[in-house]
Formats: sequence, structure tokens, C-alpha cells
Amino acid sequence: MKSNRCIDRIDRLLALVSKLTRMEPLSFRQIAEEHNVSERTARRDIHKIKEFFPLKQSDGRWQIDLLESQRRHGLLANSLLQAFAENLRIEASCLDAGRSDPHLVDFAVRYHRLPRDLGEKLLEMMIGDQNAQFDYIDKEDTLSHRRIAPVKLLHAQGFWYLIAYDYDRKAQRTFRLDHIRNLRPLPGLPPLDPQIRQRLEKIRDPWQQSDAPETIRVLLYADPEAAPYLRDVPLHPTQKLEDLHTDGGAVFSYTLSHPMELLPRIKSWIPHLRILQPDSLKKELLQELEIYCRQ
Repeated sequence: MKSNRCIDRIDRLLALVSKLTRMEPLSFRQIAEEHNVSERTARRDIHKIKEFFPLKQSDGRWQIDLLESQRRHGLLANSLLQAFAENLRIEASCLDAGRSDPHLVDFAVRYHRLPRDLGEKLLEMMIGDQNAQFDYIDKEDTLSHRRIAPVKLLHAQGFWYLIAYDYDRKAQRTFRLDHIRNLRPLPGLPPLDPQIRQRLEKIRDPWQQSDAPETIRVLLYADPEAAPYLRDVPLHPTQKLEDLHTDGGAVFSYTLSHPMELLPRIKSWIPHLRILQPDSLKKELLQELEIYCRQ
């Protein structure tokens, strides 16, 4: 019975955090009514969330403090509440900041989309600093055997990805979890070099390369409808405001190691964003749109 209550609390907290990150203000009464709990329980939930999130209160309603969030984290969705899950059936006490592992799960508010059995095995391996092996189906439908050190899980565009070090290729690799088969421990190899692990832990996007020799500078124009939102919630951790237009639009710059760090987000904002540079990114977007229109 206790375990069920703990799981219920985790699910409730995740639901509240999801609403807060959508900029929905919450009151104790609203939480109590929607989740069939007491206002005292609702108060405890908000205080627990405050340990991870900068919140502010106005007229009895709580919401994300965007200015404080930007000061602390840079990019809201990639930095807040990163470790609700060392094990996806944990006791609620594991939500305490001192017992979390924030480098393991990026934005675990979306944990319900994580393939449960596979996710739990990977998390256990990460926590135990264990190496792993599995069979992987790539986008060409080719099956290959991989020997890796799992480092981090990331969620992007509706899919979960594993950031890992590939021992055979001696390089960072990103794997989609739904393409992994037959995951099992890999005996006989020492734990991953701490310096390599530290470098990979800093990755915040599935397409980012930790050792990319070159960077791509992107300039985007956001129209008056999109610009205010993007100033509060950046598209990418490197976003900088370059210019404010008199019509309310704005120009933002980004520094990328791979176009896919930004391209999917640009697509979701069409027609409110325009690529100013580089031309190569503009052409790539146009080609993808042409393919889509022909389907």
C-alpha cells in the first residue's frame, strides 16, 4: 500500500511540474480538487517542487519564476527536475535533492514515455557505472552489435535517446532507445574514463557532439508573435539576443555542433521563424519541406 502511495505521489508531482513548465499557475485548492488530496498535501507537493524549480507566488497561485530560472539554468526544459528516476518505481523519498542523480535523466517529467524495462536497466547500469552491450537497428535497417558505456538519457521530439561511449568506434554515439535490442551487461572492460564521462554528461541535445572540431553559427529572425516567448524560453542553450526590431520581432544567434540541434525546433515554429544564416541550413529546411509536400 505504501509503495502505491509513493508512486501516486510521483505521478502527481510529475503532472504538476508538467503544468508549471507550460506556464500554468497553480493554487493549493486547484491541486487538491484535481488530484483528490488535501490542501495540506498540495502545500507539501509545492514545497517539494520548489527544491528543484524556482517558483514565485502571486495572488495565492504558484508559477515558474522565469527570470530566476534563466539565471540558474540557462535553458528551462534541459535543466529542471532532471532526476525523478534512479529507478522508475522508486520511493517518493528518492525525490530528495541529496539522493538524485541529475546527470542521468534529462527532463524526466516525460518519464512515462520511456520504454520502462529498457529504461530501468540502463539507469541501473549508469548508477552502477557498468558497461553494456546490445544489438542496434540503424535508420538503414542494418543490425549491428555495440559495446558501450551508457552515460545519459535525453528526450527530444517524442523519442528517448541514449548518449554513450562506443568502445569499438572509440567515440561518442547516440542511440534511439526503441532501436535497441537484447541489452545486457558487458563484462571484462574497466569503467569509462572519468574525463570522457564528464564531457559526455554535459551534452544537452541528442545531436550535440562533445568533441566537435567546428561549430555552426545560426541567425534566426523571430516575428512579433514568437519573439516574446523565445526571449523567455530559448530554443537552445546557446541562444543570444542580437537585435530587437521596432515591429516587436527579434534576431537570435545560436552556436551548434550539428544542425539537428536546432532544425526540429525551427520546424515547429514555422511560419514565425526565418533562417537568416547559414544558407546551408536554409536549403536543408527547404529540401525537407519539399519532400514532405510531395508525400
